[in-house]
Amino acid sequence: MKRIDALIESINGYDTVIDIGCDHGFVLKGALDKGYIVQGIAVEVNEKPLQNAINNLTGYNVKFCLSNGFDKVNEHYDAVVLAGMGFHLIQEIILKEKINPLAEFIIASQNKIMPLRQWLFDNNFMIIDEMLAYEELFYPIIKVKRGKPNFNESDFLVGPLLKTKKSSLPYYQYLLAHYQTLVVKQPQPLQQETQKLIKTLNLAIKSLSKNN
Repeated sequence: MKRIDALIESINGYDTVIDIGCDHGFVLKGALDKGYIVQGIAVEVNEKPLQNAINNLTGYNVKFCLSNGFDKVNEHYDAVVLAGMGFHLIQEIILKEKINPLAEFIIASQNKIMPLRQWLFDNNFMIIDEMLAYEELFYPIIKVKRGKPNFNESDFLVGPLLKTKKSSLPYYQYLLAHYQTLVVKQPQPLQQETQKLIKTLNLAIKSLSKNN
């Protein structure tokens, strides 16, 4: 499943969804076309991409906001889409969310998935769903809400819910090949940590393969 399709599926059932960094607005458009959500809020930090979203969403039940993250957002919402941006920007945006403490976040980070899960753990977020998109590379999509974390350090790499899904097997095999190639090139002090990751992946692969 492509990223945009996976994101559309991930917001099925919400009332109002805010897409920060909405780009062309295709996620909101797809969800509204399918009747998955009632209304959307499209947010962009620059005028040109916001205008692209306006052009694509004219006639839809969508409000538009030129804003740096949540800075100028005053509307209520029950879910937040953060996709197509890096880990550090995602951190910054989430920390500024003040309107709805019960909001759920659908996160598709461009990088640093392990540090992202660790940050979510350290900042008291629980993972309520995980899925994978694939477009030449694998892209994990993580759905979270505020609450006591329901995962631990061993899940930072494999994901607490991804590891229960058979569809994750090719992703884990890809990661395993990556770390097995990496470890032989690393200086000795770094190899121990990478070997831990390899062990975690082997356990996840074994568990999923056993359940096939």
